[in-house]
Amino acid sequence: MRRLTPVGEAFCDRATDSPGASGDHFRWIFGATVAGQLADRFVYLALPLVAILWLDADEFEVGVLTAMTTAGSLLIGLPAGAWVDRWRKRPVMVNTDLLRAALLMTLPLAWWADALSIWLLYAIALGHGLLTVLFEVGYTSYVPTLVGRDHLVEANSRIAAARSAVSISGPGLAGPPVGWLGAPLTLIVSAAGMLLSALGTLRIRTVEVVRPEATDLDLSTSGIGSVLSAMACGGFVGALLAGRLIARIGPGPAIWLAPLCTAPAAALLPATATGVPRWLTVAGLALLSFGGVVRLIAQAGLQQRVTPDRLLGRMSGATVRFVQWGSMPVAALLGGALGGLFGASAVLWIGTAGMTAAFLPALLSPLRATDQLPENESTAAQ
Repeated sequence: MRRLTPVGEAFCDRATDSPGASGDHFRWIFGATVAGQLADRFVYLALPLVAILWLDADEFEVGVLTAMTTAGSLLIGLPAGAWVDRWRKRPVMVNTDLLRAALLMTLPLAWWADALSIWLLYAIALGHGLLTVLFEVGYTSYVPTLVGRDHLVEANSRIAAARSAVSISGPGLAGPPVGWLGAPLTLIVSAAGMLLSALGTLRIRTVEVVRPEATDLDLSTSGIGSVLSAMACGGFVGALLAGRLIARIGPGPAIWLAPLCTAPAAALLPATATGVPRWLTVAGLALLSFGGVVRLIAQAGLQQRVTPDRLLGRMSGATVRFVQWGSMPVAALLGGALGGLFGASAVLWIGTAGMTAAFLPALLSPLRATDQLPENESTAAQ
């Protein structure tokens, strides 16, 4: 009788339903890996072709689209691990596959309805990338449950070999469907691959144990006050240096560089639960406040400069305040609801990602290169 490999023996030893069941489970997840990876190759080839051939996108737009496909790792790469650790891995993988399939189907539907736009491609690329991060984190966290920690090397070697083979052959396999069907319809094939991946993962029945973790810094009232004071100090320094920074880099770049460079520091707060020193967290919050004040000063100066005198009250006194302050109760309610579902740590990670992503609208607008304050209409008329 042929002897089982160590991984095969581990499969039988760790079977949950019947002898050999875990071996079947690994084969299903192995097949899901191949289907999902091949679908991704189609996406990475088809999306830029749609932008170039169907939307006549220029170099910058294609560059932004390429950045969107991988921005998920930057935006949620760190918090994704904390989120997935609180959830069961198999539902995460199945749900992200189904959501990716549905998201990809919006492109051929938009093409059929003559509603394609570069912004739709950006949304699909970003959404697909975010979901892919969650899938990958869930996937790599799920393999030890299937094979046991003593046999991870062989299992991961097989998975890595499959992924390498798909990376090599995927572009060649994706080329003919793009030529036959066109890039928009090729994403139907990608969506089908995601569905096959989900179906394969659904066949797995290994029992998972989830151990939820809480984020508790155990700060006293004086400690909380010190943290808030440190944040205020960061804002104060930002107010003192904003004029020099804006004069050096321009008001437009200041508006998008400030959140990009300082908002990620908010991640230090939920990361404290993983061993990050508290003093570093406090410094990060001060940096966050520093960047927020610099952005607000640059933004206010630019808004006041370009707004005619007759409209200043409606712009700064009403519209801006309505957006900034009016969103706070909505954010509080949403944060409370998400905290009840996923925990405070997850909400802090989400907030960090949102604050960091706030640089994108300014980066994708003419503000990107606005290095001087434009002429005011009222001033020019005098």
